[in-house]
Amino acid sequence: MTASQVKYSGGKIVPHSDLRVGTTRGERNVKEYKEYKFIATWNVRTLLQCGKLENLKMEMNKMKMYILGISEIRWPNPGDFWSGDYRIIHTGTAEKRPGIGGVGMVMNKVLGKKVKGYVQYNERIILVRFQTKPKDTIVVQVYMSTTNSSEEELEEVYENLDKLIENVKGEENLIVMGDWNAIVGKEKVKNLTSDYGLGNRNDGGDRLLEFCAKHKLIIKNTCFNHHNRRRYTWKMPGDINRYQIDYIMVKK
Repeated sequence: MTASQVKYSGGKIVPHSDLRVGTTRGERNVKEYKEYKFIATWNVRTLLQCGKLENLKMEMNKMKMYILGISEIRWPNPGDFWSGDYRIIHTGTAEKRPGIGGVGMVMNKVLGKKVKGYVQYNERIILVRFQTKPKDTIVVQVYMSTTNSSEEELEEVYENLDKLIENVKGEENLIVMGDWNAIVGKEKVKNLTSDYGLGNRNDGGDRLLEFCAKHKLIIKNTCFNHHNRRRYTWKMPGDINRYQIDYIMVKK
């Protein structure tokens, strides 16, 4: 399991400034130090197999992640527990389709202790609220229906997301991320994406951009000038084609 290559998307979110003051020859020197909180999303395919969770924690520790949103964990029931220095909050799978789906959030000890509440909405959506300054931070992890799903199923996920996000106060920090099974493409869309997407937009990408426009979100992993080989988050069997379908969005 290699987080940096397959079904992984991450970036630096919400910088925190620490002003430290010292004196030199009677003069006051002020330096600003920025501490970044790393957040990522990953479709793990499953956490049912023995050792999968331990591998995930090792990747988080190696990459110094504070929060990792995970999709397709496939655990049957919702839960909230600690595993060593990491807290895992997750949903279960769908009653009608056991063993399919399931989303969760894994946090290091620092942010695991900052959880104020959470909503294990269903097998495709989870929301966690963190106590941060000056305002709370809300993180939503999503596992979107695939392109093979019906239009009704796809719209149901977006409608559920709309209901959750409408309860977020305007001044609060909002991060929405996950496996969207959509391609927004390399073409820049003003106020929604930047110059560093990948591929050609599909219908799922159009729908995702509508969602971003409605909630004033920008797709942040299109803002970093990485080589194309580091932009893709999923590849077809046989490595025929590579796509960017996992995204992290934040409020503008």
